[in-house]
Amino acid sequence: MNDRKRFATAKETLLVVELLLKLKQGELVAWPELSRLIGTDAQQELGRRYVASARRILLNQHNRVCDVIFGVGVKWLTESEVAHVGSIWIRKARRAARRGTKRTVCVRDVSALSREDQIAYLANRAMLAIVDYQASEKRIVETRQDVANNAMPAMPDFARFGKL
Repeated sequence: MNDRKRFATAKETLLVVELLLKLKQGELVAWPELSRLIGTDAQQELGRRYVASARRILLNQHNRVCDVIFGVGVKWLTESEVAHVGSIWIRKARRAARRGTKRTVCVRDVSALSREDQIAYLANRAMLAIVDYQASEKRIVETRQDVANNAMPAMPDFARFGKL
């Protein structure tokens, strides 16, 4: 049994969820409308939290990707837009891997580490290097070309990796 305390979802968050569920795919709700709905500026700290929670609920429970359109509002992304969202996360993963690598190289003497720490250190360095390499622009272009040339497995084969 999970002992973590489950917090109640704020009513403002639920109001945003209800509003976004009424959208048709590709439609947008402007910030002023969201602000009126929740009774606070949706672009400021508290309002942003309500909107972010609502977006997570829509993603996790309703399989909808709603994204912030800077200075405009929140949009339920079209299938085509969702297809390109991964590119943003790949770039973020690469930057995070590089930051992690910068930190791990600060170990001055690997041989002074315990065997367990050496294994963890080398495994982490290897994984960060793999992410950095695989997420490079060159590899992204190569992968897109492989997919276009049908050199990648068919989509149903990806099911073996399970839900990420």
